[in-house]
Amino acid sequence: MSGTINAAILAYKKSKAFTDGLAPATQSMRSAILERWRAEDGEKRIGLIQRHHIVNMLEPSISFGTYIQRMQAMKQWEQLKSKTQSGVRSCVRLL
Repeated sequence: MSGTINAAILAYKKSKAFTDGLAPATQSMRSAILERWRAEDGEKRIGLIQRHHIVNMLEPSISFGTYIQRMQAMKQWEQLKSKTQSGVRSCVRLL
């Protein structure tokens, strides 16, 4: 259906920007991501997408290493927040 995420993804995957402008490995990676999005939200109207929708989709995609680093920083924050202000500042820098 015209105007949906499904239609936009199909049009993009048929475009020269996708077929000629990207390496096969990049096409494969993007295709997998787009197909997952299409399966979840393909029937939704693309014109209704707002910034917070995109942010919510991207937020869980942080790397595992970044996730662990943030969790460690939060743990240190809890341990140090009752101590000196310099300890708190060192935790904030980790975030």
